[in-house]
Amino acid sequence: MGNAKQKEKGVAIKAVIADPDFVTKLNECTTIMTPIDIQIKIFQRDAVPCSDVYKAFVELEEKMRNLPNVEAGKKAYLVELVHKRFDFVYGDAHGVAYLLDPRYMGDAASAASERNFSTFGCIHSKLRNRLGPEKVKKLVYIKTNSLQMSDVLLKDIIVED
Repeated sequence: MGNAKQKEKGVAIKAVIADPDFVTKLNECTTIMTPIDIQIKIFQRDAVPCSDVYKAFVELEEKMRNLPNVEAGKKAYLVELVHKRFDFVYGDAHGVAYLLDPRYMGDAASAASERNFSTFGCIHSKLRNRLGPEKVKKLVYIKTNSLQMSDVLLKDIIVED
């Protein structure tokens, strides 16, 4: 039915499958490969911006760190592999694209705009709805900067004491 080499391989495969830990090891492999498979599927699409590469690696690293039912040593090794692959793949174009992509401006930008809208709302209220847009802008500018200046002055006073 086959030569000795094929028979030897068959016996080795049978030993692996008959191993009592086979299902456990298979589940661990599936757990490890699932996040990798998800990222591969994302990047196989036709229109994936290169700005997504950085975020994908960050997410993959996080997923590797938090894999359930995987030993800490294996997790550390997987994170190291993700870092090595990142260093191999990632280029300046990815970094620039990530920095310029408005989707990744982050919470800091949205928090600042929220504060700005809130300040506009306080100044241009129902009582002050006759203010022109230019005057509202100036008042928001003054309010925002006066708050920042008072924080700086307060810090200077605390440091001097």
